[in-house]
Amino acid sequence: MLTDRGGTLKNPHHILTLVIRRQEDIAGIRVKVKLLARALGCRQIQVARFAVASSETARLLLTDYGGGRMQVCLFPVVLPQKEMDGGLEFFFQGSAGCRQKNGRPCPRSRKMLMGRPPFHGLEKIFAEVVLRGGTRGLGISIRCRSKPLGIGWEKLPARLRTIRDELFKDAGESYLENLRAKHDEVLRLLRDREEQMQLLDRSNRELLQLSSDLEELARERAIFEMSLEIADRMRNPATIIGGLTRQLLKRKDLPVTFLEKLRQIDFQARQMEKIVAGFNLSANQRRQLIRKVDLGQLVREILETSPTIAARRLRPHLEISRNAVFIHANRRMLKIAVSHVLRYLAHGVLSGSRLRIAVVERTGSRLLCLSGPLGGSGDSGDSGRIATAGSQKSTGCDLQLVRQILREHQARLRVTTRSHPAPTLIVVMRFPMFFTEKKRLN
Repeated sequence: MLTDRGGTLKNPHHILTLVIRRQEDIAGIRVKVKLLARALGCRQIQVARFAVASSETARLLLTDYGGGRMQVCLFPVVLPQKEMDGGLEFFFQGSAGCRQKNGRPCPRSRKMLMGRPPFHGLEKIFAEVVLRGGTRGLGISIRCRSKPLGIGWEKLPARLRTIRDELFKDAGESYLENLRAKHDEVLRLLRDREEQMQLLDRSNRELLQLSSDLEELARERAIFEMSLEIADRMRNPATIIGGLTRQLLKRKDLPVTFLEKLRQIDFQARQMEKIVAGFNLSANQRRQLIRKVDLGQLVREILETSPTIAARRLRPHLEISRNAVFIHANRRMLKIAVSHVLRYLAHGVLSGSRLRIAVVERTGSRLLCLSGPLGGSGDSGDSGRIATAGSQKSTGCDLQLVRQILREHQARLRVTTRSHPAPTLIVVMRFPMFFTEKKRLN
């Protein structure tokens, strides 16, 4: 308890915390709020309103948000005459994100949520109602503050013991009930923290694996390109030296010692030609890594091992045709590209939203389409900036590497935003049915 020298409370004072886990807890909340309101000297109509509002809000948490907790505080109110009075604050917090139950879907918007009970009644009873979350699979918190109760804030410290005695007297209870509720709440917070740490560890492992794959990919590319460049530079000199040497060896008028030297030159030229052939063989083996890949199965594997989806509380909806959609690709490289695009999209869309992922077959091409509601303010004027800047900051780089990988697969990447009917971020990856020799891969 924080007081000034005169003994007056300066900050909101916690009175009661109750956990909401069972149907019986709703009746218990109603009883406790009635006892508290009566102990504070509220009128009978206020007592009934506070009790009903608290129990119905607790019912909402139990039904749609996996239960939660209710915390009751007394807070100071400055009256126009500069006197201090007290008011009641009820704070409700759900245990989990919104979940569909008995065919009742989660509200998609704040307006839809506010149209459900008990919010219409809360706005009539309390002077201030602050709502956070509660839509699109997000958790919820509700803070309700009453009007001044006329109890006199300066006199409150002397009344706190009487209020507590009144609050816990009905069933021979003691302060242990409140302590047990706080203990359960602490355990819940510790469990939540442990889950968040596990999720963070998974995300760190994903980033480490992605970084390792990118480094390995860059190293392989550097070695391969350097090898091809060396082989290309060696090919012509080796061929010319070998050809001229063999022509000289056909002559019969050359000295024996000179012919021996020519044979050594011819031998070394043939060795150089073997080295060039070895480089060409490595290039052909690398090209053989391009095989038929089931695009839908690849996307399923990435979704199962991506902690970013869980961290952002996204709900992926995968749409794949009955027949498998195959493309020609280096599976390892393509998995890196699609994983990076999925992270990009996850950080660009609204947290807790639904991701639409479709694998579509078109004439002459195969499409991987990913879309979700755009995060940020939703203003169509800056939607592109939000999608790009926010995602680059979260993933650590842009999509240039993805575009490079797709160019090697003769594929294209397109990132767009749509403002109607709702701001949406759309990413499309278009793959060819067959590779063509006319296209130059840069």
